[in-house]
Amino acid sequence: MMSLHRLHASGVPVPESKSRTLRHSVGAGSSHGGGLAKQRTGGKRCGNLDPSRRALIKFTQQIKDCGRARQWAQALAILADMPYHAVAADVVVYSAVVSVCGKAGQWQHAVELLRVMNAAEVRPNTFTCNSCISSCAKAGEWLNALQLLNVMQTDAVDADTITFNSCINACAQAGEWLPALEMLRSMVGGSVDRNTITYNAAISACEKAGEWTQGLELLREMMHTSVPVDTITCSALVSACGKGGAWQTALSVLSGMEKLQLEKNTITFSAAISACERSGEWQHALELKQSMLQRNVEMNGITYNALISACAQGSQWRRSLALLDELAGSSVDVTTTTCNAVMSACGRG
Repeated sequence: MMSLHRLHASGVPVPESKSRTLRHSVGAGSSHGGGLAKQRTGGKRCGNLDPSRRALIKFTQQIKDCGRARQWAQALAILADMPYHAVAADVVVYSAVVSVCGKAGQWQHAVELLRVMNAAEVRPNTFTCNSCISSCAKAGEWLNALQLLNVMQTDAVDADTITFNSCINACAQAGEWLPALEMLRSMVGGSVDRNTITYNAAISACEKAGEWTQGLELLREMMHTSVPVDTITCSALVSACGKGGAWQTALSVLSGMEKLQLEKNTITFSAAISACERSGEWQHALELKQSMLQRNVEMNGITYNALISACAQGSQWRRSLALLDELAGSSVDVTTTTCNAVMSACGRG
């Protein structure tokens, strides 16, 4: 069992003020705790439970309550106080604290808690590791996420679809498309189910690197294996094509959404317009704008900036000014990027 001193020594911050308060209010005889025990065990059965079991249920529920309020420091304080009540934290308790830290963006503490669990000889389960990997993914710590996956495999902890999705997403956020694809291939070899989220994350990784051909291969693979394709899939692929200079392919993907009966939203159209803008195809960019108007798809700042920039590259300064006037009359803010694009258009004209 880990003591409060050892939790402090491990580097996990536990506010002392919270610890002192909890020692007085989280005892086995506390009215709040008793009420929670009854909720979890159901009135008469509560009296038949071992006192330590009742206390464990109470602590677990309080930590979960901290999760709903994103009170990660409070959750750590509750964990640190458990030894004072002669209650040993189990994998459910630790997993709950890891989850709280992860959701609050405290990925370092989530990782540190795995080490604390190891010292306390409490074996983490798939949920524990997934929560920790997810917290690393959200922070862009892709190397730490992959390292945790390796630890899971070494310790024979089952890695599921959520595990791999989080790792691929971590790689995607960092633009590391090769490791992302390696994770995807390892899922195939390990007979782990792949879903739309899996492929969307992998395509997003390709998108950030402009690897549009790899993105197209993933789309074909999705369709071949009957994995549902959604608007997010196509939007990421359109953007990947744009960054890779393949504007015609971007428009082809956009057009193909009709056959798949997928909605084209602001993000999709903006990505397609940006693809045209990068290749100087201002006429196609304006055609896409008309398509947005016909479909009542809202335009945002990214849309207008890409349109103005496309016109600027085509020396269409009058069209750029017209777009600026239209933007000024809308609810979309005019930014420095917008003004720079208009000045560039005027300069070329």
